[in-house]
Amino acid sequence: MNLQEFFNSCNLNVDVEKVDYIPEFLIDNKPDCCYLIDALPMVVSKKYGYKFSQLEDELYNHNFYMKFYNVLKKLWLYDDLFFYSELLNSKKTRKHIPKSKTKLYKKLLNNDNEITEVEVIDFLNDLSEKDVIDLEYYFKDFKIYITPSFNCVFAFVNDKKEFDILNDFVKSEGLFIRKA
Repeated sequence: MNLQEFFNSCNLNVDVEKVDYIPEFLIDNKPDCCYLIDALPMVVSKKYGYKFSQLEDELYNHNFYMKFYNVLKKLWLYDDLFFYSELLNSKKTRKHIPKSKTKLYKKLLNNDNEITEVEVIDFLNDLSEKDVIDLEYYFKDFKIYITPSFNCVFAFVNDKKEFDILNDFVKSEGLFIRKA
C-alpha cells in the first residue's frame, strides 16, 4: 500500500505528489483528526518561550524519540505498518548507512514499504533522528498517519476508536497527545 492508496482509504482527496507538506494539508482539510504527540501537555506560549528554549534540548532529546518509537512499535504489533521517505534512495542517505546495515538498506529499497521486522523500525528511526531522512508512517487498518515534525510528532487519526488506541499507547510511554 503506498501513501496515495492510504489517503484514498481514508476518503481523502489528496494528490501526495502535489502537496508540499502533508500535515499542513491535513490540518487545513480534516482538523478534527489531527493531533500532536508531545512531551508537554500544552503548547508553551510566546510569553514563556524563553523558558521553553532553556529546556528544549532536555525535553526533546533521544529519550523523547525512544518513547515515540515505542508507541510506533506497539501499534505495529496490531496492524500493518508502512513507511514513506523520498530521501531513502538519495546519495546523502547512502553515505550515512553503516556497513553493518547495508544489507538491510538494500532490502528496504526493494520492498513495498511495508515494515515486517522491528529491526527496520529501529533502522529508519535512527536515520530520521539523525536528520538523514524525513519519514512518514501509516497504518493500514487503523488509518493512522504519523510523522516526526520539529519537536513533536504529528498524527492524523481517521477514526475515534483508533484515537483511543493511540492515546492509550502514548500515555503508556509518558507522552501527551493534543489537538494540532
